[in-house]
Amino acid sequence: MSETEIGIGVVAAAIIIGVSIIVSIIRTRPSASVREANKEAEMRIEQRKKLLKKEEG
Repeated sequence: MSETEIGIGVVAAAIIIGVSIIVSIIRTRPSASVREANKEAEMRIEQRKKLLKKEEG
């Protein structure tokens, strides 16, 4: 194998590794809709806590 063939292989491997890292980051990051749903759920939990405190007090 010549140096250019080795260089092409190294570049191809680097591109594959970079793409796989980017894909894994995108998959693990929660989407906007999931974040929105989490905020709504937290707000509901806070409202329930307030209602429970009012009922107890």
